[in-house]
Amino acid sequence: MIIIDTPFHISFTDGNEKPTSACIGKCKLIWWPSDVDQKTKLCKKCTGKIETAIENKHYKILRKHNNRLSLNDFKKHLPNLSKTDKELIKSYTKGTEKVGLLSLIKTEFSEKEKQGWL
Repeated sequence: MIIIDTPFHISFTDGNEKPTSACIGKCKLIWWPSDVDQKTKLCKKCTGKIETAIENKHYKILRKHNNRLSLNDFKKHLPNLSKTDKELIKSYTKGTEKVGLLSLIKTEFSEKEKQGWL
């Protein structure tokens, strides 16, 4: 699993691969090869330009290990999760299914996001 910090998001995946692309538009999200339209090189979230992701420029790795994600991984990096959010995350992390990618807006930006800034 890997947990990644970007300017506005924390991204969680049970995979161990680092992202290969980053949006340099409004959202600043990171992406993996299967997520990027190679013809347009535009972000799926904000239609901003996509470029090659560079660690410590576009993203920072907060945690990486060979275990699967757990609720505690989410709580450590998102301390203000609601009870509903915690239950939803528990449903994602139990059983044998793996979390492909879950990017969550950082708490301090959630109100701005609701107003359509992304």
